[in-house]
Amino acid sequence: MNNILQDSIRGVLENARADFGNHVAFKLRNKASASGYREITYTEFLEDIRTLGTALMHHGYEKVAVIGKNSYEWLLSYYGIVCGGITVIPLDKGLPIDELVSCLERSEVDAIIFEDDIIGNLAEALSKSNLKKRPDLIFWGEALENTEFSDFNLSLGSEEMEKGRELLGKGDSRYDNKKIHRNHLASILFTSGTSGTSKAVMLSHHNIASCVYDMNNYISFRDTDVNMVFLPLHHTFGNTGTLMMLSNGVCNVFCDGLKFIQKNMQEYRVSVFIGVPLLIENIYSKLIKQVEKQGAYGKLKRAVKLSNFLRKLGIDVRRKLFRSIYEAFGGELRMMISGASALSPEVSKSFNEMGIIAIQGYGLTETSPTISSQPIGHTFYESAGVLMGSVEARIEDPDENGVGELVVRGPNVMLGYYENPEETAKVLKNGWFYTGDLAYIDWKNDKTVFLKGRKKNVIVLKNGKNVFPEELEDIIDRLPYVNESLVYGENRAEGDSTENLAVSARIVVNMDELKKSAVASGETIKSDATEQELMDSCQAFVQKDIDFINSELPIYKKILRIYITEEAMEKTTTMKIKRYKVLEQK
Repeated sequence: MNNILQDSIRGVLENARADFGNHVAFKLRNKASASGYREITYTEFLEDIRTLGTALMHHGYEKVAVIGKNSYEWLLSYYGIVCGGITVIPLDKGLPIDELVSCLERSEVDAIIFEDDIIGNLAEALSKSNLKKRPDLIFWGEALENTEFSDFNLSLGSEEMEKGRELLGKGDSRYDNKKIHRNHLASILFTSGTSGTSKAVMLSHHNIASCVYDMNNYISFRDTDVNMVFLPLHHTFGNTGTLMMLSNGVCNVFCDGLKFIQKNMQEYRVSVFIGVPLLIENIYSKLIKQVEKQGAYGKLKRAVKLSNFLRKLGIDVRRKLFRSIYEAFGGELRMMISGASALSPEVSKSFNEMGIIAIQGYGLTETSPTISSQPIGHTFYESAGVLMGSVEARIEDPDENGVGELVVRGPNVMLGYYENPEETAKVLKNGWFYTGDLAYIDWKNDKTVFLKGRKKNVIVLKNGKNVFPEELEDIIDRLPYVNESLVYGENRAEGDSTENLAVSARIVVNMDELKKSAVASGETIKSDATEQELMDSCQAFVQKDIDFINSELPIYKKILRIYITEEAMEKTTTMKIKRYKVLEQK
């Protein structure tokens, strides 16, 4: 596409319609259709947005919440709101009731658009909320008979669409004539909160539009691509990523659920997939296990070696050589984009060697979200990519290794935290945003960013040395039987000062995989072992692996205590561990 920097989200979409009007924007499953699918073009999608936007503007809404599963109706609602100059509040349908109550009370919305998967939780949250005003409710679905909503003005999405069509038919031009300023508040997003109470991030139209522009200058999409909308749309990574796809005329499809990812990839012949590292790494792990089960792992490694050699000679035969890998995903998969946390360099390198572009980006909700991204062909797999073209950066208070807090400035940086000037002042200073992430930048290599961890997670030892938990977690997580880990500082003895800490790790293991690893290394696991004996044996085996890891580490980084469990740690909806929750329960 002609990548033009737009002032608004509406400008991005209207530019897409101009370039790709007759292209299919969405392919939806539809039993009523002879083909089993319904296809919606970019022209039809923009007209649906105009219709709903007209109806919402007619009501005089200023802020509208959207809550529900990923769907066409969700995106139609979101864009109908923002393209009419109304502020949207995307809410996580998986929020606990008390958090949902808090978000509703803090955002003070005029209306809530929702779907059937949230009816029960929404009804309970509304009943417990101390709202200053009663919001209107708009339901995407059939007639809703729910007495718990009897005190609210309730309408159906289909009725609002009909109202919009009627208004347009009578010459209502409010939507068409609406001018959206670049700094107009587009969205208020509640952060997922890995370390405490969520903050409400205010993003402008230009924040989001500029981020799409920058990403399009780093990653090439095709108007023949098929993208699976998988990441939750209430999250800025999934949301801005979808807008990026729409800006390129891509066809978008929806996943039926976590266990249907591969099946849906095959069904829709998906070519582009955006996911979180845990998911992409699981896909890779299952793929390798399938190859090993077929006794073809050695053959795969030899094929990779041959391919790498031929590529040095300018010959690329990866699509032919790894055809069976592609067919497992439907035959068209060419790109996987990861975000939210670090993707394993090994997984990224392996996918790229097989011809599936695997890249990752880095950013925060407060930066709309992207700060840096790995361009296609970038081989610093362990990096967070290179700085976006519009982003300036510096390292605050660097240590002897150049590591310090990453501070950025650019059009993607948020307006601030909603009704929270104190917290805003802590992170926004003279236009610079303090990310809270520790990093160093290789200025000589395209401004490549290398992350070390969160500033607030750093373990500061009595000798003044800093230990970055994420660095050690990455090493531990590479053990074949480890599902996840959390590294933290723990008092060496009860009553000790927190200045004298022991580096400790909580390790969540897959017991079946751990037993396999133990047997493969020559350990004996008694078949009649008690649960405690089994756990003791496993603890001892894991300790040997940790001892080996420690042998490669400086003394101050050595992991001195480990705690083994099979119980997964509590996470946000983007699969980040809630560190504060885990450490509270420790």
